[in-house]
Amino acid sequence: MSVTEEKEQPAKVSGKVSVGHPVDVATGTLTHDFADHVLPGRMALIFARRYSSQMPLHADSVFGAGWSSPFQMYLEDGVAATHEAWRKGHEQGIAIQSNGFFEVPIGRDVGLAGGQNGLAANHPLLNGVRIILQPGTNKLITAYPIYIPTS
Repeated sequence: MSVTEEKEQPAKVSGKVSVGHPVDVATGTLTHDFADHVLPGRMALIFARRYSSQMPLHADSVFGAGWSSPFQMYLEDGVAATHEAWRKGHEQGIAIQSNGFFEVPIGRDVGLAGGQNGLAANHPLLNGVRIILQPGTNKLITAYPIYIPTS
């Protein structure tokens, strides 16, 4: 498939095929998937992107407003976001769980859900950071953006 060809397939919104493709007649959401380039092989690499009128507008998006791709990451700086979460979590008195999880709402968007689950949910915004520590210590194992429901 060339870079200018689009892969025509019904848009999937919340696991359902849109009747009015590319517009979901229930929500009015315009969603369209493109496969810009395919590297064939045993495990084909597909450079894909998706447009959705419900995607938040990010001025720094690689493809522009409404576009997302599994190859695009959105996080300003992972170390800075982890440091901010650590500081805010302690300021807010959030306890580190016995399993070493420290989940802190940041109060703004810090990332987009990726992978198959993120794709299935139309790459929702993530508003918190999960810091995983070696239980009983302050030794960092990893940290990543998560969704924390707000009231």
